[in-house]
Amino acid sequence: MATPFEPYLNQAKALFEAGDVVKAGQIWQAVLKKDPGSEEARAGLYRVKAHFDARATQDGLKAAPEPVPQDRRTLTPPSPGVNSLLDAGIALYDAGLVAKAIATWETALLQDPGNALAKGYLDGARRKLEAESQPAAAPPPPPEEIDKLLRDGCTLYDMGQVEDALKKWECILATDPRNTLAQAYANDARRDLGLAQQATGARPAPPADSPTAPAASPAASPDAAPEGDTSRADRLVREGVQIYDMGMTEEASEKWRQALALEPGHRDALGYLEMARRDQEQPSPASAPARPEPPPRPAAPPDNLEPRVLAAENLLRNRKFEEAAFAFQRLMEAGSRDARVLQGYQQARAVLTAREEPPAAPAPPAAPAPAPVDPPRALTVRPTQRHGLKLPAFLGDVTLPHWLDSPSRLALACGAGALALLALLGYRHFQRNAALTQAVAAAKANAMAPIARRSQVVQLGETPEEIRSECSHAMTDDPLTAYYRAQELLRMDAGDATAAQLLGRARGLMASAPPLGSGKDLDQAIKEGDLESARNAVRDQLRSRPDDPELQDKARMIYLALVQARATSEHFAEARELLKQGRAMFPQDRTWAARLRLLDEIQAMGKATRNAWIPLLG
Repeated sequence: MATPFEPYLNQAKALFEAGDVVKAGQIWQAVLKKDPGSEEARAGLYRVKAHFDARATQDGLKAAPEPVPQDRRTLTPPSPGVNSLLDAGIALYDAGLVAKAIATWETALLQDPGNALAKGYLDGARRKLEAESQPAAAPPPPPEEIDKLLRDGCTLYDMGQVEDALKKWECILATDPRNTLAQAYANDARRDLGLAQQATGARPAPPADSPTAPAASPAASPDAAPEGDTSRADRLVREGVQIYDMGMTEEASEKWRQALALEPGHRDALGYLEMARRDQEQPSPASAPARPEPPPRPAAPPDNLEPRVLAAENLLRNRKFEEAAFAFQRLMEAGSRDARVLQGYQQARAVLTAREEPPAAPAPPAAPAPAPVDPPRALTVRPTQRHGLKLPAFLGDVTLPHWLDSPSRLALACGAGALALLALLGYRHFQRNAALTQAVAAAKANAMAPIARRSQVVQLGETPEEIRSECSHAMTDDPLTAYYRAQELLRMDAGDATAAQLLGRARGLMASAPPLGSGKDLDQAIKEGDLESARNAVRDQLRSRPDDPELQDKARMIYLALVQARATSEHFAEARELLKQGRAMFPQDRTWAARLRLLDEIQAMGKATRNAWIPLLG
């Protein structure tokens, strides 16, 4: 399903492919802020990061200094005085007196300017002093804060506030100079501002006062502020309101402070700053900050209030109390001190309050006069006489059988019926248990069948008895297969006399067997795709030259193609015979035995799943 951000994603992709990586990253960042679940925007940001990482690596390789050839001058041993100074400096360094150790090694270096050991000690000690003099680095912010700074910077950049966006990205680079995404965004912002680009991995300079918010003189007043500063202050106030709506309270407060620096006493800026301070002291439970209320409107001139007063009185006379109360309230907010306004507002509010009061509880009804009491019915109605149980007339004519005419026989009949019922219930319980046992066994077998199939070890080897049996059966119909089987028996046991006899018999049968081919040449049959003629031709040639490797390779290709064709047409018996002939011809190649096992599995499959496995036979 298409998303509303699809045009922006396509635009970012086109910009990235055109080489404008920074702009594409900003669009993907903005889309990810609006839709955190957008996988395409997240993947685009990963592409931007990978691009800048690769560029930073290439820049680092280009800037790497070339190795300096070693100085092979002959070194002379230092004098004993220099050695004593070196040892004294080491003792001072170990005692923690780094400055005194540096002074001692400098004295040794004055006596022996070419002493490499003294130079090395001095370099290490000076680096230690510089490290101790530098303040401890602040811990890096968490990744969530870095992502928030990146998103806020992109938002500010899209709003046209390039300087504020640059501050956000420089905050990231101050703690993580290797952040390529923030580095690229910052360089893009510097290019827009006309500033110099910053090298990859370098920390930004400490932030100076914003050029857009020059410090105002303490004695300046709003009346003395020029028109340009006033319009600039209003613009800063509006930008602060926009940033405040997006949840960036600190940045909005900074905008309003800049507006106060341009125009001290600015009413809107003061009101918004006070509101931001209250929000920071008492955060709202809502996730998104509410939009600040606009400042109260200035009082209108008194000469413009008279028509509004007359309109409000007209509403009051027409019994539109809510509209009248609202109109009088707006007049009082506008600065009207007319007695008619105050009196009309009080009248309208009194009527509305009376309407909102709950109605008074109704008075309890008066107690009714007591009705005349009648005497109890038990004293006036004569009680009915009680009779015995009345049975239907047909039950009076029913008689029990003679074998139930005594209580003992009736008890025996009830007992027999109870026993029959118990037997029936037991039989039903036995049937349910048997069915449940069968269902459990079937479910267990179905669950264990895949595991058993996976754990089953396939034996692809053949025993001499199996080979001898196959050789004997193929001796009459297929002497070529019998020849190869007897040859495999001799390979397994060179002293097997029976195998030697079988080999000689098969060779004689091959020499006397009639040709199988149709007279077509083998290469021509292969070229024309006539696999059956090619098979007969190659078998005729193999009978005269059974150990020719070139003929065996051609036979392998023809047999595999025929096996796949027979399996596709569901002639599995012919395919199995072809695989057995191939296994006999190539006894060391276990793939023929594996194809035989696979053919059995394919034959057991359904027609819908066979086509995906048949190509494995070829």
